[in-house]
Amino acid sequence: MPLLCCQRGSLRFVIDTAGLVRVLSAEEIARSRGRSLLDESLIPCDPALIAGGSALPEETSAPSAALLFHRGPHRILVSVDRVERFASRAEPLRLSLPETIVSLLSGLVVAVLVVESSAGKTLLPQFDLAALWDDPAAKFAARRSTTPAAPSPLTNAAVLTRPWNGSSRVLSRGTPRAGLLRWDAHPDGTMELAVPTSHVLELLATSDRLELAGLPAALPGVYLWNNRLLPLYDPARLVAAQTRTIPLPYTLIVRTERPDQPLALALPTLPQRLRETSSYRPCVLGDEPLDRLLWGRFSNSESMLLVPAWDRCLLHTLLAEAV
Repeated sequence: MPLLCCQRGSLRFVIDTAGLVRVLSAEEIARSRGRSLLDESLIPCDPALIAGGSALPEETSAPSAALLFHRGPHRILVSVDRVERFASRAEPLRLSLPETIVSLLSGLVVAVLVVESSAGKTLLPQFDLAALWDDPAAKFAARRSTTPAAPSPLTNAAVLTRPWNGSSRVLSRGTPRAGLLRWDAHPDGTMELAVPTSHVLELLATSDRLELAGLPAALPGVYLWNNRLLPLYDPARLVAAQTRTIPLPYTLIVRTERPDQPLALALPTLPQRLRETSSYRPCVLGDEPLDRLLWGRFSNSESMLLVPAWDRCLLHTLLAEAV
């Protein structure tokens, strides 16, 4: 089915043209909205508001155009500011969402398209038009319940540390080295997170991310890695209950108990190698969900060091409870 690339405010998205009747001007939109008070079959939809609202500045709230769709007994009016078709010779790559993302969303986003240009790669969500007018509460109630497969033992991933030289890749595959990569999880330095280097696949300084509305703050979206989409986690929000919004310019790709399904972690700073842990003393882990997510909890006189296990099964449970 042909696809349309649309923009509403700062939000860019893709929808298919099934049922598209025509494109309406701003004047026609006003008349159609007036008739919608008397005609229940005409349903106005604004993707920017449904996708979170932050993409729609107040000064540009009035749409420049709209797409009129006929779907069964309904007529749907989708507000847009700009519409264009994809050139047939530049068909974008269409990627499926990770199962964790699908099970947490209300069905609005069905896939992500990767559009390449001279400026780099752009990730665009493909919206399910039906989700634009379906009852969100009903969508969440009918959310697909998935039970991840039983964990298998972690296998070591070989990595080699290199000084960052400004390129996008900071870590790459190579000879395994013992130790941890650690970074601050709290602005005051009282809590640090760490990942064993044996489970690090790559550390990058790129922006191939797409944030998706309707997800928990600890799982803001997806990351494009080797032409596949990985769930993107904010470890500070997940493990350290950090609520402060700060830039997260680095992305760490780590293995999980399912080697074929790695995760992407968004980091605020370049992590440092911790070779010596003698200054930290181990703390007893409890039965809380967070403690079950940890390999270890350690502390010294200055800070707490948490080493998450990144167990996909437990992550899925924690995030489902957070929605």
